[in-house]
Amino acid sequence: MTNAHVGSSALVETSPTAPKPKPTAAPSLPIPSKRVSAMTAALTRTYRPPTAVPPMLPTGVPLLQWQDVPTSTLQAFAPGDTAIPISQYVMLTVMRWARGQGYPGAIPTWELGDGAWGVIVFENNVDLTAVTIPISALPSFNSADIAGWAQLVMTWAQEQGYQAGIPTFEFDSTQMIVTALVFGKAYPGISFYDAPNAELFASLGQPRMLCDLTDPAVWANAAMRVAMNQGYGAGWPTWQWTTSRGLIGFSVRGYSTLPQANAASVDKVLRILKETGTTIDNATSTALSIFGGVWSTFSQQPISDPGLEILTDCLFGAFVAAVNMIPVVGGAIASLIGTAVTVAQQAAASSGNGNTPTLLQYESMILAASQATKLYVSQVHDNLLNARKNHDTLEQVWAAPYASPVTGQTMQLGMLALAPNDVANGMTYWTQLETQIIATLTLNLEVAMTSQLYVIERRTYQNAPALKQWWFGSIAEVTAPNGKIAQYIASGSDELSVWFTDFASYPGHARGEYVTATEYWLQAVGNSIIPGYPPAALCYALFSSDGFGNTTGYTGTVPKSSLYSWLMSTNEIGAGNETQAWTYFGSNGNIVEAVVSDNGGAINIVAGSTDAYGRVTLNTSNPYVQEFDVDSGFEQLVIVNGLTYF
Repeated sequence: MTNAHVGSSALVETSPTAPKPKPTAAPSLPIPSKRVSAMTAALTRTYRPPTAVPPMLPTGVPLLQWQDVPTSTLQAFAPGDTAIPISQYVMLTVMRWARGQGYPGAIPTWELGDGAWGVIVFENNVDLTAVTIPISALPSFNSADIAGWAQLVMTWAQEQGYQAGIPTFEFDSTQMIVTALVFGKAYPGISFYDAPNAELFASLGQPRMLCDLTDPAVWANAAMRVAMNQGYGAGWPTWQWTTSRGLIGFSVRGYSTLPQANAASVDKVLRILKETGTTIDNATSTALSIFGGVWSTFSQQPISDPGLEILTDCLFGAFVAAVNMIPVVGGAIASLIGTAVTVAQQAAASSGNGNTPTLLQYESMILAASQATKLYVSQVHDNLLNARKNHDTLEQVWAAPYASPVTGQTMQLGMLALAPNDVANGMTYWTQLETQIIATLTLNLEVAMTSQLYVIERRTYQNAPALKQWWFGSIAEVTAPNGKIAQYIASGSDELSVWFTDFASYPGHARGEYVTATEYWLQAVGNSIIPGYPPAALCYALFSSDGFGNTTGYTGTVPKSSLYSWLMSTNEIGAGNETQAWTYFGSNGNIVEAVVSDNGGAINIVAGSTDAYGRVTLNTSNPYVQEFDVDSGFEQLVIVNGLTYF
């Protein structure tokens, strides 16, 4: 993804100013659970690169594959008309290329690699066909409205009895026809899932940016990421939307035949269920032990999660992300675990203390939810074990469907018998699974708690004290492990969360004999009972280093560069009293919002926002917004997709 600069002025270079102290307390900002929930969901189900696509194994029908196709190869298949919308241009290019390779079609991943585009190729399948659709069958067709075109094709396909349809975006204006790929009723591995717009935005992972989900390329990119984060091989929008957006999850392989419930296959499923429950239990206990050590100073801090959305995303997001690494049956195990969400939430609520438990109590709630999930899996295990005594009961249990509200996938219990023997009989995968759950759950909880307790403060060089953002020397000297910046960070316990960046790129760089930088630090939210700055114990336990190569005393796993890219409320400190505050998933319904203020209340203007429907609004024509952008270098950028015309 790349950024588009929309409606703001370039940074103005100024001379160093006199030192200006940090504010003693950050403004009180709303911290609704939805903000953390969407963010942890995106971080938990981390976007998978092509190398992580499940390997092709000898069971099941191959349905699709990821290919990184050089742009030099794709260029020969690109349309000559660069006046058409970029989303249509990209789709036409990959569709034409795929057909040239003997495939029925393809969709882009909307990711730009090193001189290549990511492409999802659909394998040939008897239930996947290309059709011609007369324009007269598509009411109000408009070739310039890409999302509308795609939605019309989807609707037409389903009205004709197909599961779904994807346009090729070929339009014959002479014959007044379009073409599309349609997926028949028997085509395997398709699931439909409604993703909240907040989750789509969070999947793009770009802080201090607005988002327009009505942009078809951004929309499709977010749908692809959310689907892959859920364990699907690919995703495509249904192009229907309100405060959520429908998407289709495509599996890498299809398994249309339920294995027989013979003694060997039942034994295999029983072993998988047993290891799943044990792994969940062990991993959660270890992760909570690590987490408790990091946040022990804040055991009595109240935690806001009234709907248990944060807990659910942290816990089940970690489970789903991990089990999807298991070949062949990872998605099926994820579906089974996902059906335990309700019992886990009930167990957590029963062990909690109303809507505002302390952090220590919250840890107990997470453990209770995990134990309830293990118990749920154990009960499925015991039901199958007991069903072996009666053939009819066994067949019913074996074919019982489990539909996950977490991933949208549905599985039958007996499908677990398709697992490779080394999954059922060995410990390698389960050891890896436990390690992955520990790492992911620990990170999820760190994201959630950091966002609950702190806001990010950000200050650029032109708005900062001369002795802190103007460093005498070269970039190499200033940023060395023993350089001036590292020495400054180590100079006081209240500076340990500080990080400086942008040395070699806009807006910071060498300026004569000096180096300029952008400063970040964490500061407690205004209504918090904790100290204004993170204590030394937390910084050492949370971060992996000081950000400049010094690791002595640091025991955490979070790089500062990662933390300051999280979707946390952020205050940008400008010239004089000017500030720009970024908030995410707010109580007013906006997914992201930028508000400029003079810090005294006389001026408080929304400079830009993305509403709950994913629509962007810019207020950059406002004279105050323009003035603040010029004075302080504030910007209101809108995410755009990085794929371009050849």
